[in-house]
Amino acid sequence: MTVLMNYLPFLRFRKSNKLMFTILVINQRFQFKLLVIMLMLFFSSALSAQRTITGVIKNAETLQPIEGVMITAIGGNTKTFTDQNGEYALFVPNVSKRLRFTADGYTKEIKRIGDATSISINLFKRNVSNIRGERDSTKTYTNVLDTISAISLIKEENFNHGVISDPLQLIQGKVPGMQIYNRGGDPNQPYFARIRGLTTLGLVSELLIVVDGVPGFSLQNIDPNDIESITVLKDGAAAAAYGIRGNNGVVLIKTKSGLNTDEIQWTYTGQFSIDNAVDPIPTLGYNEYLASGGVDLGSQTDWYDEVTTSPFSHNHGVAAAGKIGKRSSFRVSTNLREKHGVVKHTGFDQLNTRLKFNTSLLKDKLKLELNTSYTYRDQQNGYRDLLKYTMLFNPTAPVFGADAPFTFNSSQYGGYFETIGLFDSYNPVSIVEQNKNRTEQRLLNYGLNLEYNVFDNFLVGFRAAQQEIDFSNTQYAPPTANYLGNATSPTRKGLASFYESDLALKFYETYVTSDFNFGNYRLKYTLGFSYQEDQSSDVFFSLGDFPNNALDFRNIIEASQDLNNAGFIEASSNASPKNKIMAFYGHLDYVLNDAVFINTSLRREGASKLGSNKRWGIFPAVSIGVDLNRDLNLPNLEALKLKVGYGITGGLPTRSGLSQSRLRINNDPNTGAVSTSFDQSGNPDLQWEEKREYNFGLELEADRLYVTLDWYNRNISNLIVPGFGLGFGAPPFFRNSDDVLNSRGLELMLSYKVIHKTNLQYHTGIILSTFQTKFKQYQDFRGGDFNLSGSLGGPGFGSVAPIILMEGMEVGSIFGPVFIGVDNGNPVFEDVNGDGSIQGDPISDYKVLGNAFPDLELGWTNQLSFGDWSVNAFFRGAFGHSLINGYRIFQEPEIVSSTAYNRVDTELNVEGLTTARYSSLYVEKADFFKLDNLTITKQFNLENSAARSLAVSLILQNPIVFTKYTGFDPEPIFVEDGSFDDFGGAYISNVLAPGIDKRINSYIPSRSVALGLKLEF
Repeated sequence: MTVLMNYLPFLRFRKSNKLMFTILVINQRFQFKLLVIMLMLFFSSALSAQRTITGVIKNAETLQPIEGVMITAIGGNTKTFTDQNGEYALFVPNVSKRLRFTADGYTKEIKRIGDATSISINLFKRNVSNIRGERDSTKTYTNVLDTISAISLIKEENFNHGVISDPLQLIQGKVPGMQIYNRGGDPNQPYFARIRGLTTLGLVSELLIVVDGVPGFSLQNIDPNDIESITVLKDGAAAAAYGIRGNNGVVLIKTKSGLNTDEIQWTYTGQFSIDNAVDPIPTLGYNEYLASGGVDLGSQTDWYDEVTTSPFSHNHGVAAAGKIGKRSSFRVSTNLREKHGVVKHTGFDQLNTRLKFNTSLLKDKLKLELNTSYTYRDQQNGYRDLLKYTMLFNPTAPVFGADAPFTFNSSQYGGYFETIGLFDSYNPVSIVEQNKNRTEQRLLNYGLNLEYNVFDNFLVGFRAAQQEIDFSNTQYAPPTANYLGNATSPTRKGLASFYESDLALKFYETYVTSDFNFGNYRLKYTLGFSYQEDQSSDVFFSLGDFPNNALDFRNIIEASQDLNNAGFIEASSNASPKNKIMAFYGHLDYVLNDAVFINTSLRREGASKLGSNKRWGIFPAVSIGVDLNRDLNLPNLEALKLKVGYGITGGLPTRSGLSQSRLRINNDPNTGAVSTSFDQSGNPDLQWEEKREYNFGLELEADRLYVTLDWYNRNISNLIVPGFGLGFGAPPFFRNSDDVLNSRGLELMLSYKVIHKTNLQYHTGIILSTFQTKFKQYQDFRGGDFNLSGSLGGPGFGSVAPIILMEGMEVGSIFGPVFIGVDNGNPVFEDVNGDGSIQGDPISDYKVLGNAFPDLELGWTNQLSFGDWSVNAFFRGAFGHSLINGYRIFQEPEIVSSTAYNRVDTELNVEGLTTARYSSLYVEKADFFKLDNLTITKQFNLENSAARSLAVSLILQNPIVFTKYTGFDPEPIFVEDGSFDDFGGAYISNVLAPGIDKRINSYIPSRSVALGLKLEF
């Protein structure tokens, strides 16, 4: 007060205030009180614009206070947190009409303020999870981008249920715009995934998988039980953070971490399931087959039943998590999976272990995280064309040769019956029981993450990781196997093959990040450098002609008589150079008044797989979002965001050396001379494939309703395609074409809390997505303006290409003649151009018969909880796509010369058709709607025992399917799996020929019932 009084003579006061200070000088006993009055007068206008709301937040079930609940004044800039007693006090501007209450593990609540000065509420535990994707504040790429881009985050409580062995199966049908399928349900095949349509003509088409911040890791080294959340970056602005590898979309997987609890918490999860094969495609039974002129071999055999089974599968997972000391936490897990397929002798055994350790050092300035994981998988593959022979083999034939109606040398064929001399006919049971196809795989990952807080708002990070994959496949057809073993040969019988490959990947990254708060806006930037290196090698070897069937000659290959005969042994090996990817990048986030969000990123990246003149590229991106509700302040509305984004990403070649010249070594078997010739010409200007994408979005969030709508448009250019040299005989090369591939689509996600009470909750959510992919510019490599792609397979249809590629036409368009009737056993086709013949140019007389890609994909989640019970019903559907039914093309017509084979007999069979010709008759609409998963769970509280809780679940997978498709599986086919070498294992895939349901490369779908247990103690 003395200091203040010394300055009083120099202050100028209004006349109305002179009396106040006269009293102050006369009576100093009241100086302090009067000063307070002065300050109140000075700040009166500011205080009148806000008020204080207080209250207590408790758990709705236990009525215990909840610490750490965030209370936010919607429409204002104020927020606070509850203390250990669950109490809070918040200054709330008058412009705010509602308060939002959020806490981890609890449902979010919004309350109107009105005239209240005290608001206390009880929060419910999230028994039924929020169906919509939640925002994750732990993302390393950017938090602002997470709020304004087309990004979907699915947490553990929202994952699909059931006996799940592939991480992508956890989110199947959960992400709009993402196609995830395992057509046929082969347990050994990974799930196919694609985001927003086709992005390449034949190069790397897999998604980029990022595990705990490390890109390029394998999904096969992650057990589904260890995953905390999966985030899908769909649009170009989000994927541009990964530059030259982001064309196909990015999936971020966050594994579970340790717990901040003094006691170690143990968790056991177990599932036990029985599968049953779906009904087969209808074929002729015993009587029908004989009535159609079939060859009677005296038996009645259901070959489908002979090769299928109802297997018992199970998996077990044990995890321990907790603290070590005051600053360290850990989680360690072991998972065992034994999954059997419905085809006999298919499936796998798998062991997976994972450790994550976190600690802080140097007074919590240094954060350290260690990750390591190991997977061993032993798998029985079976043979992918088994189903073709199952449907084809004579239903009157016996399984064993001893039951043949005539003298038959059973021992020559391992005791099994074979239709000797009949083209492409093999006993399915003999294939299953005699031939062996085994794969072993070992995967090891380990990594280190370091983050050091130099200052409060300045952090330096470093990440290093490595992945090693060893893969081996051995196959064996004994001398008695007619299929692949050549049992009818008088000399060379039996065949064994060996394939091994290894892949090593190394990744290093360092970055700095800093953030600033200045009043109403926040700024954050990240600068970094990353380096990745991978190298692979493989060896293939096969030989045969074994003396007998007494042993498995994979283990005694020196017994092969091929060692004495030149030309029968096959051998090859490959080794890639060190493929390197190097990048410099930066991200910038800007937030204004919690209403305007801007993210920009820039990445300069280079890859050694590209041409020496085009190895480096620049990949920019920008996203802008505006929350209109900050100004509109609409009732019952929490957020109304408009979002726009633009980004450029790249795509790399599948293998090394496409830009370089390659020589071939020629050995002359007659003279022994060795020479070399060009096998491929180099192209130093070969560059990455480039995708430019726009995304426009709308996000609406109300009390119980959440809606997102995204529209995108993307152009993919610089597509890498084969080229040809000048002049006859010149070697081919690879080049960037002038073709432009365009995809556009619409994605909608909607969730609603229908009932949200203490003991009864029902949430429902639906996702809808549609897309269309066309060639904006197209020219066939021969210079033509269209091309026919794909193959129906042999015999007889190997040259029929049913998919048309043309500028302005949808990719996946199924093309062919239109069937209109039968004339003397032959199909009659429509004369489209009216010239009296359809034997000329097919472009004039064929029509588009359908499209392989769905017009609409749907996922519908229903989650109901009441007391200790919960029910989760998930439906999935696809509509508008077509499939070419290969079984019907080859086996439905009544071909007189093929009476030794069984025939397919569907409801679409045309009576009197005796000639097999591809046409619209075999192109079927494959719309389907299915109950994909139904899970009923009962929770048991075990507080008075050694265990804390027990959950028991009954799980039905794929129990109901509605479809008119007559094939095995109506799900879309996005990639053509063409001919393959059983003993080489090399599939020839063609992304430009989808929708062909071939008889080879197929598996049998199944339905399953499972019992699930989760025990925590």
